[in-house]
Amino acid sequence: MIILYKTLMKKIIKKIFFGKKAFQTFFRRLFDISIEGMNIGTGGRSINETGELFAIKYALSKETNPTVFDVGAQGGDYVKEIFNITKGKAKIYAFEPCLRDYQILEKELGEKATIIKSALGDTEGKATLYYPDNVGGLSSLHKPHNGFNESEEVKIQTIDNFCKLNNIKNITLLKLDVEGNELACLKGAEHMLPTIKYIQFEFSTASRDARVYFRDIFNFLSDYKIYRILRDGLYEIRNPEKITELLFTTNYLAERKNT
Repeated sequence: MIILYKTLMKKIIKKIFFGKKAFQTFFRRLFDISIEGMNIGTGGRSINETGELFAIKYALSKETNPTVFDVGAQGGDYVKEIFNITKGKAKIYAFEPCLRDYQILEKELGEKATIIKSALGDTEGKATLYYPDNVGGLSSLHKPHNGFNESEEVKIQTIDNFCKLNNIKNITLLKLDVEGNELACLKGAEHMLPTIKYIQFEFSTASRDARVYFRDIFNFLSDYKIYRILRDGLYEIRNPEKITELLFTTNYLAERKNT
């Protein structure tokens, strides 16, 4: 009797509220609250608010002299936290292709990290970088659908080749915030991938410009457990689903299964 009552109530609620114009504002607000509660859509927030600080501590807590790649290092917040958490013992390579942002990093953090003016991807050579003139960061190798009014030619290289040239044998934490070019960076690390313990990556609107789905990254990282980063923990994503394809800026941590 109770089951029949619940089923009937669900049908009545759906008939009265669902799909009705009068309640669209309510459901949109409910949706916004829900994804915020899941830590989806964290663009523009501090490292602490996005949960990235937790992820850094999780990945490096047991490491003595970690090697960290900060790819898309604009602003330098990530570098600063790595340096502070490891008490300066981490070897940090910070990649930033945008000249404007690179110069700031070199001036402010040149003593704490090796700053490299280069983009990373799945190929070697030159590429066009697009970015807005009045906003730091957001630079991308994939021209945004709404367009940016500035661009410059930049060097692009692969993680594999960079590591070979610099005699880097392993990477403790690889952080990718490259506005849609995350999968390309991973493909350019084919030989290094077995040596990388943790990978933090972003999935956002820029992924649409790159024509990349979350499931593409998930499937490529089949030797890793994938977690959505929360402020105080990690939520494992066992399989790609509809919600993981939402184009709201979201940070994930991949942990190698044999770590």
